[in-house]
Amino acid sequence: MFKKVLYIIVVYALLLTSANSQTVKMVVLEQHTGAWCGFCVDGSYVAEQIHEKYPDNFIYVKIHNGDAMVIPEEDTLATDFALKGYPSGSIDRFDWTGAGGSPIIYRDIWMSTVETAKAEPAAVDVNLVYTINEQTRELYATLTATMLETINEELHFNCYIVEDSCSGTGTGWDQANYYNTTVGHPMYGKGNPIVGYQHMQVLRKLLGGTYGEQGTFTIPAEAGTSYIHNFSLTLDPGWKIKDIKLVGLVQMFTSSKRTLNASWGYVGVPKMPKFTVTTTQPETKKIAGKGESFEKPFTLKNITDADVTYTLDAVKSARTPADWTADIVLPGIVSGKTKINGTSAEITLTPQQTSDFTLKLTHGPTLGFGDATVTVGVKDDPDAMVGKRTITIISTEIERFEVMDDEGSDKYGLQSAITQSGRNDFIVMSSSEYIDNKNSFNNIKTVVWNCGLEGSLNEDEIQVLSQLLGGNKNLMLVGANIARSTGGANLSLFNSSSGIAVDYFKDSEIGSVGEEFNLTGTPNDPITNNFDQGCKINKYKTPSLIISNMLRAYPILQHQGTDTIVATRYAYQGKKAVYLAILPEIILDETERNNLIKRSLNWLEGTTGVDDNTGAGILSVSASPNPVNNKTNIKYKLAGEKSMYVDMFLVDVNGKKVASIMRRAMTPGEYSYEFDASGLVSGSYYIVTLIDDDRMITPMAIAK
Repeated sequence: MFKKVLYIIVVYALLLTSANSQTVKMVVLEQHTGAWCGFCVDGSYVAEQIHEKYPDNFIYVKIHNGDAMVIPEEDTLATDFALKGYPSGSIDRFDWTGAGGSPIIYRDIWMSTVETAKAEPAAVDVNLVYTINEQTRELYATLTATMLETINEELHFNCYIVEDSCSGTGTGWDQANYYNTTVGHPMYGKGNPIVGYQHMQVLRKLLGGTYGEQGTFTIPAEAGTSYIHNFSLTLDPGWKIKDIKLVGLVQMFTSSKRTLNASWGYVGVPKMPKFTVTTTQPETKKIAGKGESFEKPFTLKNITDADVTYTLDAVKSARTPADWTADIVLPGIVSGKTKINGTSAEITLTPQQTSDFTLKLTHGPTLGFGDATVTVGVKDDPDAMVGKRTITIISTEIERFEVMDDEGSDKYGLQSAITQSGRNDFIVMSSSEYIDNKNSFNNIKTVVWNCGLEGSLNEDEIQVLSQLLGGNKNLMLVGANIARSTGGANLSLFNSSSGIAVDYFKDSEIGSVGEEFNLTGTPNDPITNNFDQGCKINKYKTPSLIISNMLRAYPILQHQGTDTIVATRYAYQGKKAVYLAILPEIILDETERNNLIKRSLNWLEGTTGVDDNTGAGILSVSASPNPVNNKTNIKYKLAGEKSMYVDMFLVDVNGKKVASIMRRAMTPGEYSYEFDASGLVSGSYYIVTLIDDDRMITPMAIAK
């Protein structure tokens, strides 16, 4: 018999939760520390300062290393997050720099990072209620996650057991203190080591393991839906019940391991389950073709001491095509099992009895991907806990994808513009989901890789994009932060000999967020001809791209009146790519914004016609003398009947632009231009003349 009240039930907390319509965003610092670490007392001091400043928005726990309070998850996190020193820690297990690196940071920026993190709106409301039987030391907890926005990836529940006032004697407990002689520091004069030190906020157990448990979360986790998960544990006899606290967390799993929100638990009456649902088949996703099905078997068990009738209901997610079907399949028409219709059934089980059932999802004529979720409930008991299990099918025949980077945001998706371009078959998918299944897609034609406002490309994503480009798949890269991915290990996609010829970028400060500026296109360009549009800044800086090989890549968008390039297109040996290092959302005119996407896709997929003025527009280009010492006379002849925009420049043997010769609209006729090469070193060069997609390459040598 459980003791009804272990502590005073915090009624005020319950009232506050129900009365407050604005979900609190709790920021979680996981501090890596150790009793052996003399600097770690300062980490604790910094964490406590943050707590004093933001008591209603900040939770911190201490994960110990190499002492008497160590837990195995510390080593996993230290390895996975590339921890390099103590004290350090992660804020919501997320890299707030936007660089896509390790979330581990040092204490000098904990405060500023917490301030950044707490300004983020909460994506989920977290509520944790628990009880502890003091006699048996059994803990039961119910974690409820109410989604405030839809998140299209696998989410996990977790529950941390935290203990205060942990102390002992000798090595592993006494705290090293390098601030013993530092006047003004709280640890001044406390000794080194501090004998009998009271270790606070010690993380004793992660009930969901390092990265939590999926439990009843569906994919996607739908806004307005509450998901419930139970945890139980018999507490270690060495832990002091009076000093135990619990933290409930909702964490991402398939992309980053980011903690979306958390809350302190309160003592109450958690819901107790009346069944378990298990399976021996771990797979939750299947790549399938039209007419194929994914069937996953489950075992339902009655864990109560009475007969119970359970309801089974299968539903499709909102993203699932309408012509796909979800079914509940029972093993046979036997006593206690009733098939109501294709998607519903009832099963009556005696105490401890089990029964099998199968969740089935069948691919219809429409390509896409979708999910079937079975909800297990207790008949005639609407307050009983429910269980949910989900399976997913992804069409193997998909040809076009919009891949949303895991660190980006769905709100910056381009589906509306893509649909208005006349394309209704683009399938939206997260980058992690795409990477996990990339080898199963055999019909890919075009991929739009969208990094949103903050997302950047990691090494795995770069590898996939390089394979797509190398396989002559049409590629479009979009994102306000994507240019950060152009260097280091990512050269293979960007500025290597097989890349899209973007060498590097620098930040261009263009004003404050919300200010307006203009972007202009390239005359006669099939994507941006006559483009001159007002834009609104969504980041205080935009990248300036440098094209490393002008024989392969072309600037298509730049800041008005400057050479600051923000978008390019690439064409070489059948490979095509459009690179927008901005968010199209910043373009104020929605029609022009949509047209930019439409023209980009038209050019990528080869549906753009060639203007009469550009075909064979250049009849000849020559330079005399050639080789040249200082000056040479460049002669060129243009055909046709209308004015044409001509861009002529000089590149070195690597294809890098070294001089602009002329760039202007010209009528048909014969021309000459004296070019001064005195400032260039001896070597081989090429005169490149561009008119739309046509180009002429004329060798020229400089000899001094």
